[in-house]
Amino acid sequence: MRTLVFIKCRHARLKCIMFSFMSLIGIQQSHAQAYFNSDTTLASGIYNVSGWAAGTTITIPAGNTVTINCAYGNGNLIINGTLNLSATSFGMAGTLTLGADAVCTTAGSAQFQGARTYGAGSQMTVNGTMTVADVPLNMYAKSAAIVHGDYTNNISSSGTNNISLYDSARIVADGNIVLNGSHLQLDTRCLVKSGANMNFNNGNSTISGNVVCGGTLKFSTPNIILNCANVTTVNLDNEAESGTLSGTGLIVVTGSFTGDGNSLTNSSSIVLNAANIGTGGNPGSATIGTTGPCTQSLPILLSAFDAAAYGTSIKLSWITITELNNKGFAIERSANGNDYTQIAFIDSKAANGNSSVPLNYTYTDSTPLPGYNYYRLRQEDINDISAYYVLKQPVRYNGTSISIYPSPATSTLNIVGIDVNSKYSIRILNINGKALLTSTTNKIDITSLAAGIYFVQIVNDNNIEKVFKFIKE
Repeated sequence: MRTLVFIKCRHARLKCIMFSFMSLIGIQQSHAQAYFNSDTTLASGIYNVSGWAAGTTITIPAGNTVTINCAYGNGNLIINGTLNLSATSFGMAGTLTLGADAVCTTAGSAQFQGARTYGAGSQMTVNGTMTVADVPLNMYAKSAAIVHGDYTNNISSSGTNNISLYDSARIVADGNIVLNGSHLQLDTRCLVKSGANMNFNNGNSTISGNVVCGGTLKFSTPNIILNCANVTTVNLDNEAESGTLSGTGLIVVTGSFTGDGNSLTNSSSIVLNAANIGTGGNPGSATIGTTGPCTQSLPILLSAFDAAAYGTSIKLSWITITELNNKGFAIERSANGNDYTQIAFIDSKAANGNSSVPLNYTYTDSTPLPGYNYYRLRQEDINDISAYYVLKQPVRYNGTSISIYPSPATSTLNIVGIDVNSKYSIRILNINGKALLTSTTNKIDITSLAAGIYFVQIVNDNNIEKVFKFIKE
């Protein structure tokens, strides 16, 4: 049976039919525009442009999903919805603002020369290297910067710009993290994590949260203040002058602690737990031990959160790097990215909710919504404190395979494959789009119809439409 899509409109019926079909199969409308010369608010769709002018602002409203194919923008970006930057390399000179729960993803590397602000719950994902100029960064509650490559920040050591993370915000890079001017201000429960090496090429930093390094953590200059911080690294290389660190905190080195011979700290309130102290490694006044001087709650850290459609279901998977007092994860789903409903709860795999090793989780949504499915995790701890982790892209599910029979039909038209858990509007239309019959069942009496060509229109409660052509004899 051939499937057609039909939308009633006054003009250009064929264009409407094609547009509806594109929407149904998940193709975004393409917008042709050479260059944005003025402030512009973008509707959902694909924009192939050469850029936008300095001083102009491109805005993406909440609920809109936009793809921009552009290598460079001179102006500003305000993202309250979802933005995909499809160029293999992207750069911008203006400011970047992500509103609450906004999502921005680049297909490749990115360079930013303007100030950046990430609102609560927002996520910036760079699928390549990320390089930032001497500009400030402010990351608010539970926002995230995920870099699938190296992250280099070039804040000037003598300037006033800072990399400021608040209330469980996190920067996670698969590769190296290089802080050339440092100026890192890390609030309680925040995280900076590298999969490879991490270099503090200058001091001027206050760390009240968590630093995790998957390679060698290198300090090049002093003036790094720990405020009940947790620092975990494979290797530690202290090349700074004496008294690199001050304050209170715990430093865990699972490999070797080396350096140039200068003392790591003059503070006995810093506890060093090093598996091996090698050449030039000088703890100074640090207390050698395994327990830090104060309690620092590590956030639930996700190294991955993915979802994909498989047949008639959607499979979700996520990995936690650390868990502390974790009760488990409520899985929430939405048809529009705004209104979420809990569909399941997965208990923590960690013993007593605490783990310092990666744990893998999966969940299969066996009754996904037709169309786009948005997912998020609501992590709950034993004190009923919650944190949200939003899947960066919705998953499109084409729905149960709906079909009609017979055609030609004489007295009854049958519809199969309708989801019994959803509400449907079923109408019989003539070739002019006029509704002749309506039905609330999957068996439609068509004896009153004259012989000819008709369409059956099926619309579910998520406004997903399918239209089939049939012949009445």
